Amino acid sequence: MDVAKAHVLLGSHQDAMDELTGIKASSPEWLKHQSMARRIMREILGNRKRTLTQDMREMASHLGVAG
Repeated sequence: MDVAKAHVLLGSHQDAMDELTGIKASSPEWLKHQSMARRIMREILGNRKRTLTQDMREMASHLGVAG
């Protein structure tokens, strides 16, 4: 999660998504309950200038974050 947060701070949204996706693949239920994951996803959604990818929409849905 710290690595994903660092990627967001650097503006590397896809790298942050790759980190979150990896965590989701190994621990989907754990990730769903992490407030830091929701904050990261909100930052990705708020700062994204292009259309959201399918992965981003799915992650937002998984985390219960409105896009």
